[in-house]
Amino acid sequence: MNYDRIILELMDRIQILESKVSRLEGDKAANEKFKAEANVNIVSKYRGLTEHLLNSDKSKVSLTYPEIEEIIGFKLPDSAYSHMRAYWSNTETHSYAKSWLAIGYRTRVDTDNKIVHFEKNLQI
Repeated sequence: MNYDRIILELMDRIQILESKVSRLEGDKAANEKFKAEANVNIVSKYRGLTEHLLNSDKSKVSLTYPEIEEIIGFKLPDSAYSHMRAYWSNTETHSYAKSWLAIGYRTRVDTDNKIVHFEKNLQI
């Protein structure tokens, strides 16, 4: 039996497992950060937007409609196009608005270019 080869294989497998555990622990830490910062129930459809804003580490993030749709993984509803200001208003009566309000962002809308500006409210 070639014990050296067996030991090297085991060492390789241990390294792979350590790498996987490290990634899982990183994911767990990211999830805990997300839960701590977003202390409300966020509409799951828009969770991708929330995570994108959290991961940006910027106080101002500007996104076009195609960028938002890519982030959330679906086409925005017609009302987002026909009633831009109302759709992106900073009100908790719109459940999806919690996606940005819960983590301290507010929106400004550029209706001509269909761009939504998310700005961190530093007074949260």
